[in-house]
Amino acid sequence: MTPLSIIAAEAEELAGLLDHLHQVRPLAWPLRYAIRAQLGELPVILAANGPGPELACQAARTVAEHFPSSLFLSTGFCGGLQPDLQVGEIVAASEIRGEDGQHYRARLPQTPLRSGLIYSSSRVACTHEEKDALRQTGALAVEMEAASIAKVAQQAGQPFCCIRVVSDAWNEDLPLDFNCYRDAKGRFDRKRIAMAAAMQPFHLLRPLLRFRNNCRRAAEKLGDFLASCRF
Repeated sequence: MTPLSIIAAEAEELAGLLDHLHQVRPLAWPLRYAIRAQLGELPVILAANGPGPELACQAARTVAEHFPSSLFLSTGFCGGLQPDLQVGEIVAASEIRGEDGQHYRARLPQTPLRSGLIYSSSRVACTHEEKDALRQTGALAVEMEAASIAKVAQQAGQPFCCIRVVSDAWNEDLPLDFNCYRDAKGRFDRKRIAMAAAMQPFHLLRPLLRFRNNCRRAAEKLGDFLASCRF
């Protein structure tokens, strides 16, 4: 069985998978989050280092160095780009397109699910207008790490797969422009996000709470799917 290296931006995106793991142990790697565990009989690495291509590249290179001969799986949340994609729906990439125009083929899992082109951006697509512009590429969804992870996997001669769960639909604006709350390394500054949320008028807190709940439910669905997925 091919070991599985699962890389997301945030540990919260991997939370739904934790209940399915055993023999979990933390790893002292230079990443924000890294554990080794068993998913049934399958050895797995879970890693998260922050959003965007540079932090994802660091995570993927670290995994490749310490855990060779594994299948790289880019996972986590994504923004839907097609009108019929619903929050909580899971999609797989047959191909990744980066902002630099590079394309990377992705292996599809054996478990059937909707698949197609996924666009990899360096910034959060926060508005319906941004997502509608990206929809013109023909992509199903937009995320921020897959192209970098695919590139590292390609360089290492390791297989690559991308499975994502929709956290926000094509016609939805995010409740905050999260691009404004990233630190010098590109990570989300949680304290600044919390302060910005606290300063919102009361009637605008409802979209923030709804988005947070959507993300939690999406992570649960993603974890359940990955636990039963066959690669």
